[in-house]
Amino acid sequence: MESADFPFGAVPFLTMPDRPRLPHVHDFIELVYIANGCGEHLYKGCSIPVSKGDVFVIPPYVEHDYRVAGPAPLEVYNILFTPSFLLPELQALSRSAPLERCFYVEPFLQPHPDFDSHLKLSLHEGQEAKSRLNRLIKEYNGKALGYRITVKALLIELLVWLSRCYEQRLVQPRPPAGESRAIG
Repeated sequence: MESADFPFGAVPFLTMPDRPRLPHVHDFIELVYIANGCGEHLYKGCSIPVSKGDVFVIPPYVEHDYRVAGPAPLEVYNILFTPSFLLPELQALSRSAPLERCFYVEPFLQPHPDFDSHLKLSLHEGQEAKSRLNRLIKEYNGKALGYRITVKALLIELLVWLSRCYEQRLVQPRPPAGESRAIG
């Protein structure tokens, strides 16, 4: 996290196949995008398969870790922020649309979220997600004039876009097994 008055962080990283297990908890929200590779997300005592295109939210104080499957690393984007970071903006957003339509908003507004949010993006959506995440990370790392408000705006835009991806799955019939548009 950058600081107490700007509780936000954004990092792409590689989880290597030989990395030891490091189950951990933290007091912030983690928005995760799996950009490449496959493995397992060890979450709440369960092992959940993850691969390219998976997006999920890890609420505060939930033990989790990653394990890589195969010889290639797991390429992960982590967006980290405290529940209060976007609270006014997310409250305003929730008033404009029902919470059940804002898949990525609800976990942030709950006092004790126990919401397993997971979305599998299509190839095209995955490319769009990676582009949005890279822009957010570039803005955050560049720290140019006004970067804090721009980071918040880009994060809100990302959350709204992910909510729209989720909503499309609710109104469209599920594709046949094997296609990458299913919710997990």
